[in-house]
Amino acid sequence: MYFSIIIPFYNKKDRVDLSIHSVLNQTCADFEIILVDDFSNSADAIYLYDLVADIHKANNYQIRLIRNKTNKGPGYSRNVGIDSSLGNVLIFLDADDCLTPNYLETIKDVFEKNKCSVLISKTIESDTGIIRPNFDKLQSKNLIFEVSKNIFSTDDFVGAFCEDPIFCGCANVAISRNVLDVIKFNEVDRNFEDWLFFYKVCSLTSSEILFQKICEGVIYFNESSDSLSRKILKRNEITFPTWFNDFSFDFRFTHFLYFNWLFSVIKRSSGFVDRIHIFAKFFNSRFYKKSPIWRFFIPTIMLLFNLDLAVIYFSKFWKKIQYDR
Repeated sequence: MYFSIIIPFYNKKDRVDLSIHSVLNQTCADFEIILVDDFSNSADAIYLYDLVADIHKANNYQIRLIRNKTNKGPGYSRNVGIDSSLGNVLIFLDADDCLTPNYLETIKDVFEKNKCSVLISKTIESDTGIIRPNFDKLQSKNLIFEVSKNIFSTDDFVGAFCEDPIFCGCANVAISRNVLDVIKFNEVDRNFEDWLFFYKVCSLTSSEILFQKICEGVIYFNESSDSLSRKILKRNEITFPTWFNDFSFDFRFTHFLYFNWLFSVIKRSSGFVDRIHIFAKFFNSRFYKKSPIWRFFIPTIMLLFNLDLAVIYFSKFWKKIQYDR
């Protein structure tokens, strides 16, 4: 088994060194790293080039660097990595996240012992210490069931996704290459394109998804000021994601993701007036029309006044939102 670790990079030099070396220092050596520089600024591009050159000087050629000719977004960059990869199992690591030391060796063992196309491991949020997925919670709601020691399966992927949620980022999901022959990342929308991708992957392979409850996983930082999920937005920069109007997706999934997206854009807007305009523009949607008023309308009003903790405690709105059965 050979792994391809695909890392899109855009102005994130603060942690990319740690991310790369968390892969290079794995106890399993059967991997390649594909770095895709999404047309970063000159200083960061030079930093990345020099970092890769230093690794090559140490006679380690497990890493390749590709640079996009223009800034295309994370979805495009990950697709470039997929098309350039040689591995039969692919992992998508963000440039500010790290793998624990035995991660590849552990998931290799799981893939070889179990017939699965998708393997989901845990993520550890660096700032809060929260671990996802919450296996106890998912089991108590009958969303996953144990198939062997520390290995779980699901027969309701969308329910499990919306309940915890399962995914904290990209890197905790390992995917067999045969799945990626028919599915690629969305290259139009630049927010939550990873969740959309994994929804498609797991919907296609719902009978071949396994979760592993082990010590190994991904340390999820997402602390870069240049991160798309943290960038301050102006009103005219916000566009309604195209895939919210795709009715082929399970409504629970798009419903869940819409409010995560709305939370994100309101939270990152540049001022109160912009938050009002965003709220007015996107409130009239099919998602609100089918939602209890206490669950989404009141929390959204709270967001206008930056009452984040009130939102979280009032309705478990952010990342712990309840889905409609």
